[in-house]
Parts: sequence; C-alpha cells; structure tokens
Amino acid sequence: MKYLLISVILAIIAQTLTYFQSQSQFFWPWAKDNPLMISLFGIPVSYIFIYFTKYCAMSFDGQVWPGRLIGFAIGSVTFAILSSFIMGEQFSIKTIICLSLASLILLIQIIWK
Repeated sequence: MKYLLISVILAIIAQTLTYFQSQSQFFWPWAKDNPLMISLFGIPVSYIFIYFTKYCAMSFDGQVWPGRLIGFAIGSVTFAILSSFIMGEQFSIKTIICLSLASLILLIQIIWK
C-alpha cells in the first residue's frame, strides 16, 4: 500500500507538471514565445514518471499494465480539474461521464488486485 500511495502522489505531481508544460502556451505569453525552454521541463517530469512507474510496478508485484491505467486515469482527472480552474473550461455531460469512467478505471486497478 505504501508504494501505491507513493506512485499515486508521483503521478499527480507529474501529470500536473505535464499540464503546465503543454497548456501554459494558452495562458502564459512567455510560454507561447519560448517553447524550447518550456520543453526542457520535460526532463524532471520524465524523471518523476520513471519513479511513478517503478513504485507502481512494485505495488503490483512487477506488473506494469496497472500503472499505465492508473497514470491514464490520474492524468484525465488532473487535466480536467486544472482546465476548469485555470482556463475556466466547464464540465460538459460528456466530460463528466468520461471522468467517471476514468475514476472507475482507477478504482478497479487499486481495489481489484
């Protein structure tokens, strides 16, 4: 359980940083004008993702597939929340259904070991 908690925290951090790396061009003029500099933030983000994968695999007896689904689900939820707060995007019914499915995927991976 300890490794799963560490991996979820790392996934949230990495997905949040990825959001700012790729979406900041839409709300921060400097980012729009300096894509090469923004791309350099990919190095620490990749490092965090590597450790997310390590700890997630450790929590699932070496299996990597659950980590892919957990990363996808956390990324979807993180993206939606940040887009809502930072860019003011509203949740449509379609988005709510997709987030519900992503949350279900996350719960299935965590609970059904």
